[in-house]
Amino acid sequence: MLDWTAPEWIESLLDSMVDGVLAFDRECRLTAWNPVMESLTGFSKSQTLGRYAFEILPFLKETGEDRFHYAALEGRTVVTGPQSYWVAQTGRHGYFEARYSPLRNDAGEIIGGMAIVRDITERKQAQDALHDSLDAQNRIGRELLRQKHYVDEVVRNAGVAIAGLGLEGTARFVNPAVTELTGYAASELVGRNWWTTLYPGEDYHQVRTVFEAFESSDHVRDCEMILTDRHGRRRVVAWNYSRLPGPAGESPEILAVGMDL
Repeated sequence: MLDWTAPEWIESLLDSMVDGVLAFDRECRLTAWNPVMESLTGFSKSQTLGRYAFEILPFLKETGEDRFHYAALEGRTVVTGPQSYWVAQTGRHGYFEARYSPLRNDAGEIIGGMAIVRDITERKQAQDALHDSLDAQNRIGRELLRQKHYVDEVVRNAGVAIAGLGLEGTARFVNPAVTELTGYAASELVGRNWWTTLYPGEDYHQVRTVFEAFESSDHVRDCEMILTDRHGRRRVVAWNYSRLPGPAGESPEILAVGMDL
């Protein structure tokens, strides 16, 4: 079984997510930048870490998106609607939506923020076509990256639901956003079958769709599923699933990242 608290797991988490992830310190210097952000912007991690976010991406200030970075540094979690972006230096452009949230240290002090950035270019283009036819402290960040609790801080403060599952469905780990989303305490989910708990009875057909998609890819993106929470309420959640290789001799495990719609 994977050690979900190991310091090196942060790299696996960031590299496996099919959404863009960036983190920044209190001066808005970038402290994390995953491969999806590299693909979206054309800037590599080595080109961005330690630099001022608005220097790398001037459009953030031009469009007013910078205010969400400051909201996170004030302790607020903010979800943005569809936003256009244009990276003049690389020519990359499209549409994204993002969730900004604070990062705290063990004392509860805000030491930075992070954003989960979802590329919605194809969806936005499809929506636009439909509408036409019908008429997302550098030093402190680097220090935290070297410490094991950084993993816990990122996951706990991510603002999106994150769960680690055994391939057979047993929940190994859930973050606070999962408990808020489902109404279950972490102790009620960990050790139980994720799929049958949240997608019981006739709803289980949605799970079969996920595993059918896994037959052709290790990543299942933008999978909208209707779960039943602890109180019997129905919730629509967009999930991204990534199949991670397990330790030698053990079966793969699944990383689930979801956003409540």
